[in-house]
Amino acid sequence: MDLTCANCQKEIFLPPEKIPNVPRFALKCPGCGERIVVENEAYAKENKTAVDKEQVRQTKSIEPDFFPPGANVAFLFTINEEIGLKVSEFFQEKEFYISTAEDVQEGVLKLRLNDYQLILLEDREEIAPLLTEIHSWPGKKRRNVNCLLIGDRAPSMHQQEAFYRGVNFYLHINDKDRIDDLLEQCLNGFVLYNEPWTMALMVEE
Repeated sequence: MDLTCANCQKEIFLPPEKIPNVPRFALKCPGCGERIVVENEAYAKENKTAVDKEQVRQTKSIEPDFFPPGANVAFLFTINEEIGLKVSEFFQEKEFYISTAEDVQEGVLKLRLNDYQLILLEDREEIAPLLTEIHSWPGKKRRNVNCLLIGDRAPSMHQQEAFYRGVNFYLHINDKDRIDDLLEQCLNGFVLYNEPWTMALMVEE
């Protein structure tokens, strides 16, 4: 993999055996020490191919979601009924429309057909194809979607876990009693995350 440091323009070659099998990773520039964030396109492509082959084998036909133009829509995929109910109620109070899927295959197809402002997934092994689909999106599309994982791998708002999983925020499933406060933090944090891109677009216009 060929990389170029945005700070000092040093060209870096990363051999295949040194590339971690994750959607995104970071390294320090050997020239200036600047932190470089790398989107692992090979990971997304390889995993997306596996998902596509499975879907060809067993294709499900679905129609695009229909919501009012300009509406905020949250795609929620949870197994835990209590968590699913809590997050659904929270986003409905925030005037989000809710979209769900009966299974992972339908979820992948919905992610391909529709534009969602927020995606929340329960962190289980079976949701890997959903994450793979999200990781395959081009940067501009991905930046516009607030992606959340909720599971038991790390404490709530653990930045490193979120970074390595390729999402914006990670929440611990046992924090359901304060889930409203955590989700509020995720919404506010995403606004701050997107602020530089919003300002750049305003300058371009």
